[in-house]
Amino acid sequence: MVKRDLEQLLQRIEEAEVEIYILLYKEVAIALKINSVYSKRRLLSIHENVKVLCYLDHFSTGVYLWSHHEKLVIVDYRVGFIGGLDLCFGWYNTPSQR
Repeated sequence: MVKRDLEQLLQRIEEAEVEIYILLYKEVAIALKINSVYSKRRLLSIHENVKVLCYLDHFSTGVYLWSHHEKLVIVDYRVGFIGGLDLCFGWYNTPSQR
């Protein structure tokens, strides 16, 4: 199951002595029900070296039409970054992944 694999991977950070920063898309709940607040709490509970930012707070910023579809990978000698992947609990590409 994908969510267990993600949790197991993140739990291994203690062995690797790394910090992981996760930027979650904050959905507009009326349009998309992926429960990013739950995902943030769950990811933060895995390890103290997991940091999560849930962006963007639509109501406080007044930005309602925002895209999160960009996919990118950035790696240098010390930092690796992968972006645009759907890591929220409750998100599935196909019904068979549930």
